[in-house]
Amino acid sequence: MPARPAGFWQLLLGYTVLDALRRASFVVLLPLYLATLQPDAIGAFVLYNVAAALLATAANLRLDAAMRTLYFDFGDDAGSQERYLAIVFSTSLLLILATTALMLAIGPRVYQSLAVNAQLEFFPYGFIAVATAFANTALAPYFAFLRNRRALSEFAVFSVFLIVANIAAQSWFLLGLGWGLEGALAGALLPPLLLLLWLLASRPRQLLIWPSGSAVTSSLRFSVPLVAFSLLFLLESRLDRFFVERFLGLESLGAYGVLAALLGLTPMLLHGLDASIRPWLYRALGSGAADAAHSIDGFGRLYIGCGLTTLSLIVCAGSMLGLITDDARYLAVRDWVPVGVSALVPLLFTRYWALLYLYNKKTLRLSGWTLVRTVLMCLLLYLLVPRFGVEGALAALFFSQLLNAIVFAYELSRVAGHAVNRAALIAPPAVFLGILWCSKWLIPDDAYLLFCVSQVVLFLATMAVVHRHAPTELGLLLQASDSAAEPARGAS
Repeated sequence: MPARPAGFWQLLLGYTVLDALRRASFVVLLPLYLATLQPDAIGAFVLYNVAAALLATAANLRLDAAMRTLYFDFGDDAGSQERYLAIVFSTSLLLILATTALMLAIGPRVYQSLAVNAQLEFFPYGFIAVATAFANTALAPYFAFLRNRRALSEFAVFSVFLIVANIAAQSWFLLGLGWGLEGALAGALLPPLLLLLWLLASRPRQLLIWPSGSAVTSSLRFSVPLVAFSLLFLLESRLDRFFVERFLGLESLGAYGVLAALLGLTPMLLHGLDASIRPWLYRALGSGAADAAHSIDGFGRLYIGCGLTTLSLIVCAGSMLGLITDDARYLAVRDWVPVGVSALVPLLFTRYWALLYLYNKKTLRLSGWTLVRTVLMCLLLYLLVPRFGVEGALAALFFSQLLNAIVFAYELSRVAGHAVNRAALIAPPAVFLGILWCSKWLIPDDAYLLFCVSQVVLFLATMAVVHRHAPTELGLLLQASDSAAEPARGAS
């Protein structure tokens, strides 16, 4: 571990970029997929990965979430933090191995029921996708530990390995060997599996311990209620893929999967932002009501601003899709991107408020709310997709994300001891949406380059003027947070 933890700006850039690139392999490799895979193969690739992600969410009972939050209960005690890592990592690994054995027995039956127009095979495709998701899930507690410890250099080394090895393996399997869908899945499996095996071989004393005691109990008490919530949340955010496949076919899902991959960059970036902000925000939340309220507003403006910038850049990426393909089936994505991006604006609020909500360790009520939203999402997709196609799926996504933000705002108001100034966070999204849609309506439909440049330049220029004092204010906020004592919080 580094003797001196990385600073905020190093973490913000390092975690955000590396985490996003590591998780955004589909987008990074999109030119390769468009050149080597047909839309129906990309559609199948999407379904295999969605199914594997759902299984992986429950495989370790979300113990990585316990590491991200309960780690801070140990204050500055490095020895206790490292012991807690070993307990969480070992428990998580045992659970994943047990789930793997279960999937070997029931996997074929599970996969036969997943799609209507596609026959998904568990061997070899489904098993490879599941193994990839499980390997990444096994690594998740260790990566969470590195984020919380602010060990950016080690995090960067492992992340760069995963990114480079993933690109190299898939490129070789697809271009060099011509393995198609099987090559794409196998190339994604090798890097996390090799890293996991190397960590187990090189650091057994640091990572492996027989899990027992109160640390396991408190971790499971925190994480188990999150399993149902996480499964429902992930299912809700992936339901559109299944309905598109059901009503529009596997080929349409391939094109829709390209759009979903572009939009998926937003939660990937927010995941990195969570890791960057959490140590300072949680420290500030434990320092007193006045400081906490100031921190909530300051970090909130940064969080929302970074998310909106990502959405603006996604609009650019989608508009320039013609640079990497001339297939009309994929080029239709350009016209869907503004609607999809607009539907994700409420997600920015949800993710930030979720950080504040989880600080209070209230996880059980989220499952009930998410179940209601998932049922509503199913109903909306069932009604809208057959009638309006992809646009119907995006409309359902917007209503789901909006309801999600409202639910988190309500739940946060119930448990938070600090005031949350929601009004201060609304202006930047309003400006973003105004610029986006004015540009869309005023610029000719086929002038994709002009639309791309105009919306991003206008938005960034506006934000630079409105938030010109933000760097100074944030610097003062970070100094105050660093001087605060670690919060001493007990389990709720």
